[in-house]
Amino acid sequence: MTRDFKDIFVHILQYKKISAYKLSADTGITQGLISQWRAGTRIPASDNLNKLADYFDVTTDYLLGRDETNPPHTLPPELNAAQTAFSGINGEGLNEDDIEMLLDVAKRLKKKNQNQ
Repeated sequence: MTRDFKDIFVHILQYKKISAYKLSADTGITQGLISQWRAGTRIPASDNLNKLADYFDVTTDYLLGRDETNPPHTLPPELNAAQTAFSGINGEGLNEDDIEMLLDVAKRLKKKNQNQ
């Protein structure tokens, strides 16, 4: 099933918990354009599409629904700071096993805190 830009854009914004205001402030793209993209009345021009791809760390083909193999980073936004901290240890990012281990630890801590 191919999704269109609007669906993908709205999903990424929700997944990463990014408001139109923050996206606008971070990229310089007007909130008016962002609103039109969310409503599906327009799609971004190539310069803005490239900005979005860089900002969300995906390909332009993914944003346009042409490539479903490049979803946004699967690490929950709350753990991005942890990944950044760990990547500073050896200068490289975390691999999938490391991320899985961190998520497992986070789930255990959450469960422990809920039981207290």
